[in-house]
Amino acid sequence: MEGELGTVLWHLLAGATLLFGSGIFPALFIIKILDPLSDTFRKVMLLPAISLLVVFGIAGWMVVITGKFDSATLILLLIVANCLAALFHWKRDVIRVRRLSQWELMEERADLIESEGELPKSIETESLDEDTTELEEDIEKKKKLAIDLASSRSWWLPLALATAALLSLLPLLLFEYPNGVDWIGFSTLSHRLATSGDLSLPAISEGNWTYPPALPATAALLETVVGMTPASAIHLVGQLSLFALLWGIAGASDRWGASGPTLLCLALVPALFVKAHDSGYPTVASQLGLVIGLLVLLRPIAERRRGQDILFAICVITTGAIHPTGALYLGTLLGAYLITHRFGMRREIAVSRLALTSAVVLSIAAYIVLVTFAPRLLSEPVFSEYGWQGGFSLILFNGPIAIALAGWALWRTRTSIEVVMLAVWIGINWILTLVHLFNGVIAFSFFTLLSYVLYSMALHAFHIPLAIVGGIILSNSVKLTPRERPISVDQDGEAMVQEMLEASRNLTADEISASAKEATAEEATLMWLPMKLPEPINQNWLIAIFLFVIFQLTIANALLIELSSHDELRVQTKGDRELMSTLNLPAGSVLFTEDAHWGNVYDIDEQIGMTTFPSLGLVDVRVNNQGHARSAILQDDTKTLRELGVTHALSSPMGTFGEVFAISPYWEISRDIDGSRLWILKETPTSRSAASSTFVYPSEQNCIDPCEWRLDPWWMVDADQLVNRPDSQPFLTRGEITMTIPLERGSHDQTVKINVMIDAPAGLEVRVYAIDGAEIEARKFTTNGGWQQLTLITKTSLATDFEVLIRVNGGGSGWINPLAITGRGDRLLDHDGVRIHWVELRPMVE
Repeated sequence: MEGELGTVLWHLLAGATLLFGSGIFPALFIIKILDPLSDTFRKVMLLPAISLLVVFGIAGWMVVITGKFDSATLILLLIVANCLAALFHWKRDVIRVRRLSQWELMEERADLIESEGELPKSIETESLDEDTTELEEDIEKKKKLAIDLASSRSWWLPLALATAALLSLLPLLLFEYPNGVDWIGFSTLSHRLATSGDLSLPAISEGNWTYPPALPATAALLETVVGMTPASAIHLVGQLSLFALLWGIAGASDRWGASGPTLLCLALVPALFVKAHDSGYPTVASQLGLVIGLLVLLRPIAERRRGQDILFAICVITTGAIHPTGALYLGTLLGAYLITHRFGMRREIAVSRLALTSAVVLSIAAYIVLVTFAPRLLSEPVFSEYGWQGGFSLILFNGPIAIALAGWALWRTRTSIEVVMLAVWIGINWILTLVHLFNGVIAFSFFTLLSYVLYSMALHAFHIPLAIVGGIILSNSVKLTPRERPISVDQDGEAMVQEMLEASRNLTADEISASAKEATAEEATLMWLPMKLPEPINQNWLIAIFLFVIFQLTIANALLIELSSHDELRVQTKGDRELMSTLNLPAGSVLFTEDAHWGNVYDIDEQIGMTTFPSLGLVDVRVNNQGHARSAILQDDTKTLRELGVTHALSSPMGTFGEVFAISPYWEISRDIDGSRLWILKETPTSRSAASSTFVYPSEQNCIDPCEWRLDPWWMVDADQLVNRPDSQPFLTRGEITMTIPLERGSHDQTVKINVMIDAPAGLEVRVYAIDGAEIEARKFTTNGGWQQLTLITKTSLATDFEVLIRVNGGGSGWINPLAITGRGDRLLDHDGVRIHWVELRPMVE
């Protein structure tokens, strides 16, 4: 995050306290409903995820319903939610140990019918006059089961949880800004909510962003209350979401005794960590809904309660306000639940209350999607930026070891209902990947929208289910629900006796007796007996996976630390950020920037207009003047620029408009920070604005061994690409390159600046020589890391040209370049060096 270490730690502590503390009482109340017998340790694992989910839900739906963000209103809503939750949470539970009245008995049976669709005959045949009590023994049995699960936890679980927290928050200390490019859009929305209170486009454009507002609104809360920058707020919310998700999934898995192994398998799969590293924070945060989904659905039917069904429906709504992927995966999890239980196990009973409630919610969501969003994509093709997500991408980002372990677990524990349900869930998610096979096809707009939502689903659709299945097989004390198999009840009874004798070796007498009683009462031809669950596997497998995960995490974090020293990978240069964050323009000014990541000023004052804006989600644009301003600048049409209100411009060395401004007589440099420049429009040229630069770009002929001619990773990203510079540059780990600079007549016998634009990691040595006949000017530089402008001041002669020699030393150290995975880099195994972009000659003007 931005700031000194003390500032970062303060923002981390204050932000985490605000976000987790703001939803603590609602979270405790939810845990009380979903897992009433959970002990303190499990509650600690579940609290961050559910508390953060509460804050996301309230913040997101406040913006959706009111159309506005107001931090005071949000804080008031959070206080009200906590007060109500505290009131219900501390209400004393009363365990009744008495005979139920006839009326109470009828009510309980009505609830059972409502929940299960029909009343089992075993209960239906019982007399209403029989003693019906809620016995203390039942409560004690459940408590004993909870204690057994707690005692069976891995001894290393607390250490693993602490490690998960540390590794989730480590990027906040290593990186000043998030990685990837999406964070710029999220920061823009967050700052827009914090300043203007809505998601309208900045002046001079008209329109608004359509994007789930929960995460930007939560970041806006940090920005207004804690005083964090938009980028730091987004960074903190994203990494806290990852931390809460890891703990939450481990806490949910603790219900069936697999918390430690599941957390281990979460670390085994890299997918969600890659998504978080690429700043796909809303997608990661929306997975928090799966914590509640697993607590509700991955349990025996008999343990479900009415309140849990309502919470599941609310959870679907909440995750939809974070990102649609979370709600979609809750829907596929529900589909897996219904398929596995066949709408009520073997009795083919009616759809349960859970299915009905969730079906209503999902139908409403589908209607909103089809009517509101899908028509906007009517003429758009199916989009698949990274190809099919169910093939190589799935194996690459989830790992062959995790996939093989999950496959083994699915086969070995196929006799349990939970594992079958997880297998169906994985299968449904995989079927959704098939939409990417229709890339470029224009068919149903709903498929186009689905392809946009799931464009990188290999990073988030399979991580959690694979980890849960892997955790189940690695656990030595997992508690699963066995599937039931039928045995024939023939007249002679021989087959039944043989089956029961076989079953008696694995089942208790009570289980066999209950099944026989049920079959007799129903006069059935089949009797259902639980299937045998497999014995735990040898714990050597757990040790092997444990050691591999330690090795993998060591390598991954070593690479992460190495990556933190490569500022040249940033989507905005240090100069860009320093210039943008310190802008002090008159109110009403309009700023032109390039339509690219480096042109998005996400923390600009709301009173300053901009010609461009980031494309995030579905943008409803009614007026967009970027194209008009762009054309006017290229044609030096100051009249049109005046009509548009454009007064200033920003150029980044990563973009292409810097040269346009530098050779135009109507733009004057106001500030220059390592090639990032603030320009002022001068309708009447001045001596400063009339100063014209000469740009010379290296050619492949200049690049002689050991120089490497390498592709520019950002060349095709710029939407305003003018093709005024080559798509590749020379790359030097050591050695030199010489370029000839022509001298215009007005540059003869003048004091000039020689600006050499490079990008490189920190610590390399670069020497720049200006050679004009026998005269040589030289200067030694040490790279600071990132994009850097090396300036040498010299005096020209009357010659028609002179030479600039650039010599590099100190490169060659190897590192892993993640740009190769995204397709923007030309190699994965890279080495340190200096990339030379251009040489600029600019006259010195008083």
